[in-house]
Amino acid sequence: MQLEINNKYIFNVENNIDNVRYVLDKMIGGIDICFVDPGLFPKISSWIENYRERYKNHDNSKIVLEKLDFFDDYINGYERREEITEILTQRSSRPAKKPPALTEQQVLAEVNLIMNKGHIREYNEREMNLVVAGLRKRRGELVEEGRYLEAEKANNYAKKIINHEQLTAVEVMQVEKCELIQQSIEEEKEKLIAKKLRWEKLHKNMKISANRELKEMKHQHKNELNKLISLKNDIPRPAYNKFSPELLNMRKREQAMIRSRRFAEAGQIKEIADEMERKETQINNKRWNDKIDFRIKNLLRSQKKQLDGRKLYWKNEENEMVNQANKEIANAERLINHMMHNFDEAKAAMELATSLKEGSRKEMNKTAQKLPSLLDNPKEIERVRTATHGQRRILNRKIYTRRAKTAMSNSPRMKPR
Repeated sequence: MQLEINNKYIFNVENNIDNVRYVLDKMIGGIDICFVDPGLFPKISSWIENYRERYKNHDNSKIVLEKLDFFDDYINGYERREEITEILTQRSSRPAKKPPALTEQQVLAEVNLIMNKGHIREYNEREMNLVVAGLRKRRGELVEEGRYLEAEKANNYAKKIINHEQLTAVEVMQVEKCELIQQSIEEEKEKLIAKKLRWEKLHKNMKISANRELKEMKHQHKNELNKLISLKNDIPRPAYNKFSPELLNMRKREQAMIRSRRFAEAGQIKEIADEMERKETQINNKRWNDKIDFRIKNLLRSQKKQLDGRKLYWKNEENEMVNQANKEIANAERLINHMMHNFDEAKAAMELATSLKEGSRKEMNKTAQKLPSLLDNPKEIERVRTATHGQRRILNRKIYTRRAKTAMSNSPRMKPR
């Protein structure tokens, strides 16, 4: 058969759809399966089992069967391989470029409004970066023109905007911290309630188990005791119901007198033997009852010891459970108290940041801008800078430090154990 070679496959659907056996024979003969159109795979798969039966007893059946197994696995895994290939060949889509928050004309209008009227509105982070960049660009232009006071004015506005945005970021951070701590507190409170309910349930189940076991034990002890008491009404065991040799001899003499027809003497002997038997029976019954009483006494002692042991066991188990529950609940309550303390600190820091931000907002909205005097005295300039730096350091310490020394001393973690 003349093969028509496609762009990719030697055996394609158009030319070989009705001659699948020929394709399969060629594959067994050495043609790679990658040259076979996948459209032929369903037909080939249906013939593989028939070929297994055909080549089962063939001379080189092992090699052919291995090839058939490979063809079967290759066809079954084709769809999954195609999916993986498609995933690996997909190009990652680049995120769309975000347009600037403000156009150049809007930035210029904002800078002019700030420089002319001293009005600064609220900006988000992207807008703030553009406006600050615009003010700094204006400052550079004013410096080149020799208008140093206007340049210093633009620089001060940029600093105020940056300072205000920093305080806003600090406020947002503290608000998120408060919300996170508050959420954690609520979760820990729910966990504490769940722990209390769980321990109460365990304690209740333990009491039920203990009472059930003790009740069953008492019932068993009662049955054992009744069984022993009932032996008093039974015939004594042979070991406790033996008669003396004298009585036995008297009975023998009685029988001998009867056989000798000496009935008068036999009657006298019988009376004596009956009296002896009555007395010995009383003695035997007393011995038997004494033995039963002794066994009852030992049984009661053993039962009491066993019952006390189980009561002590359950008492120790209860104490251990209560101690463990109290320890776990105390740790959870201590954690909640510590988180409440952290929440109070975070709330105080948030209120401080809000107050400072509002003060900065009012300062920015002032129409009259008080510029720092351009002093010729370098010492005075250095003094102003030092004072400003000191105020900034105090502000950072109030906002970012975890707690003051007095708060640390009142913290539950700092108290001596």
